[in-house]
Amino acid sequence: MPRIVLDLETPRSFHDVGGYHNIHLLGVSLLGVYFYDTGEYKAYRVDDLPQFEDYLLANKPEMVGFNQIHFDLP
Repeated sequence: MPRIVLDLETPRSFHDVGGYHNIHLLGVSLLGVYFYDTGEYKAYRVDDLPQFEDYLLANKPEMVGFNQIHFDLP
């Protein structure tokens, strides 16, 4: 099983959206991914996310990250 590291960046802060309870309003500006199997780093802009989704469906990688459950992938 391939393994990747994810880091999601947002265009807004919690202060901008009125607090943590409005996490859904933060949006996505960039998704950074490190691919262990190739040693490659890749950045996905919002318009590129379907390409990353295709990768997820085809490879079903183990995803590593910081605070993914509560922030990056709620």
